[in-house]
Amino acid sequence: MRRLSSRETTIKPQFHQAAGWAIMCLLLAITASLTGCQDGTLQQFISPLASENDGQSTGQPEIIIKPTATSAVSAEAVEQIITLWLPPQFAPDETSSAGALLQTALQSFAEQHPGVQIHVRIKSASGASGLLSSLSAASAAAPAALPSIVALSRPDLETAVLKDLVIPLNNIPALDDEQDWYPYAHELGRVQGVVYGAPFAGDVPLLVYRPVNIGIPPTSWDTILRRGQPLLFAAADYQGLLSLAMYQSLGGKIADEQNRPMLEQSALEAVLDFYALGGQQGIFPSWVAQYQTEEQVWKAYQEQRANWAVTWSSNYLNHLPVDTIAAPLPALGDIPPATATGWLWAISEPDPNLQPLCSELIAMLVSAEFLQDWGVSSDYLPVRPSTVEAIPNKTISALIEQVAIAATPRPENHIISALGPLLRDTCVDVIANRRDTEQSARAAVDVLNSLRQ
Repeated sequence: MRRLSSRETTIKPQFHQAAGWAIMCLLLAITASLTGCQDGTLQQFISPLASENDGQSTGQPEIIIKPTATSAVSAEAVEQIITLWLPPQFAPDETSSAGALLQTALQSFAEQHPGVQIHVRIKSASGASGLLSSLSAASAAAPAALPSIVALSRPDLETAVLKDLVIPLNNIPALDDEQDWYPYAHELGRVQGVVYGAPFAGDVPLLVYRPVNIGIPPTSWDTILRRGQPLLFAAADYQGLLSLAMYQSLGGKIADEQNRPMLEQSALEAVLDFYALGGQQGIFPSWVAQYQTEEQVWKAYQEQRANWAVTWSSNYLNHLPVDTIAAPLPALGDIPPATATGWLWAISEPDPNLQPLCSELIAMLVSAEFLQDWGVSSDYLPVRPSTVEAIPNKTISALIEQVAIAATPRPENHIISALGPLLRDTCVDVIANRRDTEQSARAAVDVLNSLRQ
C-alpha cells in the first residue's frame, strides 16, 4: 500500500451527481493517466472540475505534474503532493513561452524528487473565486484544502499575512541577499519587516505614446503640457494611484510617526493645480474622469482615443504595439513616481513536513537561473538585475532597467484604502467639475483628519 501525505485528496472530482457519472469520470481520469505514462512524455492530467467541497471551486482545470514513465518512480509511489494556485497569466502550459518554461521547471522538480507530484490549480486573480478569496474560504472551511504554494499580488499578500493565511519564508537564503534583487522587489515580499513572499514579477506605471503623433520623447510634465494633446489615465481609480505618485513625487508624506495615513495640504494642492493646468491646456479634458480602471485606459489607447496614456508596464510589454514607445513616468517633483507592485510566491501549506519542500521549490522558481529565461518570455518587470542582460531588445532592456532601479514599493494597503478615495474624488472634482484646487485640497485633508481623531 502506498503512503500518502495527510494533504492528499483523490483525483476523482466530486460532482454530487449520479453515481454512474462519477464512476465514469474516475475511469476516464485513470485511463488518461495510464495513457500518458505509456509514451514517456510530460505527465499531466487535466481534471474537468475542481472539488465543490474544498472551498476553492472555480471550474478551472487542474494540472497534475508527476514523474514520466522513464522515471524510477511510478505514479503508484506518490508520497507527497505540492499544490500550487496560480492566476491564468502564469499557467504552466505551452500556450506561451513563459508558461512552457514554468511547466518544464515543475516537471524537472518532480523528477528530482521521487514520490512528489505537483498539482496546479488555475484561479482568477481577483473576485469571489479569486486567489485570496479562495484562500480565505479554504482556511475557514477546509484547511486540508489549502494550497502548498500560492501566487499573490503584493496587496493580496499583505492581506493574507494579516489573516494568518501564509507563513514566513525562513528557509530561502537567496531572499536575504540584496545583491541581485532590485530594491523595490527586495521590499515587496516584506510585511511588517518579515519576509512572506518571494517576488518573481513586477509592474510599474509607464508613459506610452505614439511618436508619429506626439513627436520627440517627452521628458517632463512641462513638455507634455505644451503638446496640448489629451492624456489618458485612470482618473476615477478608487486607489488614486497616479495622484498618489505625483503627491509623493513632490515629497508629500503619506503616514505620520504612528504609521497612520496623512495628507499634506500644500503638496496635494500642487497636484490639483497640475490637473487644473492640464485641463486648461487640453491634457486633462473633463471626459478623462470617466476612466476607473487601467483596463479601460489601455482599451481606449488601443482604440486610438488618445495618443498617449499612463498604463502598467505589463500592458505595454504584453502587446508591444508597433506604433508605440514607452518612457518612464515624468516626475512632478524631485522623486521618480515609479510606484511598483508585483507578484510573489507564498507558502500556505499547513503540513510542517511539507513546508521545507515548498521552500525548495520556491527557491528554484526565483533563482537567477530560472528567472533569466522566464523573465525574457514574461510580460513583467524583472525583479533581478542579472536577468535584464538576457533581454534581446536593448531599447526595451534599457527602459526596464531604468524604471526598475527607480521603482519603490506601493504603499501599504491601509494607506491606499484611506488616501485612494480622497485622491480620486479631488482629482475628479478638479478635472470634471473644475473645482477650486485649494478648497478641494483642504476638504480632503479635513476629512482625513476627522477620521484620525
